[in-house]
Amino acid sequence: MLDPTKRAGIKLRAENCDVAYPPVVQSGGTFDLRVAAESDARPLHAGVVLLQLGCKYSLLCANACRTLFFNPDER
Repeated sequence: MLDPTKRAGIKLRAENCDVAYPPVVQSGGTFDLRVAAESDARPLHAGVVLLQLGCKYSLLCANACRTLFFNPDER
């Protein structure tokens, strides 16, 4: 993310790329969906894992959030 020149076809200036906030990884059924959320030291649990990542290019910020399912039950 901090060096876009490593990605083929992306023409962004590396000096304008930055992390908007530290990545957030949550699981175990307790989720904080705010952008200001923080990861904690608890180990990840099977089931639902939530991932959030924020990046900044110049004055533009973007947030990506993904939900992953690990060994879900039949429901």
